[in-house]
Amino acid sequence: MDERTELARAGILSHGVHSKQYQLELLTSPEVAQCARDAAYQLILYRDAVVAGHLRDDPECTQVRRAFREARQKLMAGHAVFTGPPLT
Repeated sequence: MDERTELARAGILSHGVHSKQYQLELLTSPEVAQCARDAAYQLILYRDAVVAGHLRDDPECTQVRRAFREARQKLMAGHAVFTGPPLT
C-alpha cells in the first residue's frame, strides 16, 4: 500500500466517519439515516479518487468532491430539521 492510500484511509478512520454514520442511523429518522449513508458513500468515492492519484482540479476528483459536498449539505439540512435550530 502506498503512502497516499495509507493517508486517505487513516483520514477516514481518524475522523470516525463510520462510527458517526452508525450513530446517526441509530438516533435519527430513516430519512436522515439515509442521508448519512449517502454522505459516507460519497466521501469514500472522494477518498478513492484521491488514492487513485487524482488531484483536486482533475475532473474525476472535482466530480466526486462536488457529489460529496451535495450529500453532506443534504445530511446537514435533514439533521437540522430533525434536531431543530441550534441553541444560542
